[in-house]
Amino acid sequence: MIVKTVGLDLAKGVFQVHCVSTTERKIINNKIKRANLLAFFETPPHCVDGMKACGSAHHWARKLSKLGHDVRLMRSACVNPYVKRNKTDAADAEAICQAVRRPTMRLVEIKSEDQQAVLAIHRAQDLVVRQRTQVVNFIRNILRGFPDCNGKAKNREDLIAIGLQSRTNEAGSNGQFARLGDIRHTFPYRPAEPTQTKSLMQLVFEERINLAELALKKSEISAFEAVIELIGKDINDLDEETIAVREKWREKRSLGAPETMKAFTPATVIGLRQMIAPLMQWRNIRGHSDAYALDLLIARIQIAVLHQSNAVGDLKIDILERLGALQMHLNPVREKAEVIKTVKSDVFWDDLTVKKLEEVRKPLREIMRYRERTSGPVVPPSPATSTKPDTIGHDYNFETVFFENTSQAATSALQLVAVAERKILQGAHIGSLGTAITSLDLQNPSLHKSRRTLPEDIFVRINPMSSVATGARCNPL
Repeated sequence: MIVKTVGLDLAKGVFQVHCVSTTERKIINNKIKRANLLAFFETPPHCVDGMKACGSAHHWARKLSKLGHDVRLMRSACVNPYVKRNKTDAADAEAICQAVRRPTMRLVEIKSEDQQAVLAIHRAQDLVVRQRTQVVNFIRNILRGFPDCNGKAKNREDLIAIGLQSRTNEAGSNGQFARLGDIRHTFPYRPAEPTQTKSLMQLVFEERINLAELALKKSEISAFEAVIELIGKDINDLDEETIAVREKWREKRSLGAPETMKAFTPATVIGLRQMIAPLMQWRNIRGHSDAYALDLLIARIQIAVLHQSNAVGDLKIDILERLGALQMHLNPVREKAEVIKTVKSDVFWDDLTVKKLEEVRKPLREIMRYRERTSGPVVPPSPATSTKPDTIGHDYNFETVFFENTSQAATSALQLVAVAERKILQGAHIGSLGTAITSLDLQNPSLHKSRRTLPEDIFVRINPMSSVATGARCNPL
């Protein structure tokens, strides 16, 4: 007998299959293990397969569709009326087989993997919103137990301040706010530090747009043409099979056209920033993140060169640290030894241009994956968003903000500097701590950065023999 319709009841490990022939007679109603399911559907000819639209239904629908079957998904509520007796796997499979043959049955569209991924993101966002609402309601219900807690909170900090009032209310609250005040002083509220929300490719794309704008403004036509060529390649590398890119395929093709890029009108720049830049997060750069991190750093150096800014010295330290971490014993790195030597030389940085940086970028990005490191690729912090402490009393976090790639000696120096600063702010005598810091190699670029981030009076008290203490001007790098 030829199988015409199959009702499949999905499960985790054991599935139930109900098959009906062209003469409406039952052929099979058996259990099949997960490992043998696809092999079972390869045997019968192409037929109609019905399933409930549950958790793994879209996955199996895609698999069976590739085998040539006509897969139809139905809502559980539409299948339940066809269950003849108590709910069992065999009864459900038979009911699915009966329901899928109804000409007026409402079907569910089969979703692709990209569509399911987008839905997963939306569900995760909904979960976060629900949990946040639960926490706010939880805090509000607790504060209702303290009648003296009143007032409208404009933000989260005000809400905590209202709930955890200080010791000024101790007398009229029978000590209840004294305990809350202790909690407040023990666990003070600290706003969360800003995090990196943009992807690496979006940062690279936006920096290249900034570089193209600046090069055009400075009449650096050769630099402008080289940058817009890179921008056009970035746009063309966007995969239109991705849902987010597919929705804006017209904008992608129009903005990526060569004549549009050469014109580079203000409308084009706005479109690149608002429409194309967010799509860069969908580019697949797996295995090449180190190369694109170097592209980001080179683009920022080129912008600083056109601005004639002192930031070139800071970015120079970052790129020299990356080159110093390359494993020279590897053949691919050894082949680029001349380029590495050129970039490390002072002659290269004395007469720096956008063209020279672009010439060394291409060979260097090929070997960035051979860096010796213990963590993932580090995205260089943006000069506009990095916060450097400039007054006494701030909490300094040198290791996490400025020193992702420091050596062991530099890390030890930073720890000593942090300890010395805390002691100085507390009015204590640092004793031999200054001698220990002085004994370290202050020619290390990372230690130059630590000196630059310290206030002058603190650095002088830590290291009396420094150039600041003796009246000489500290090298800003």
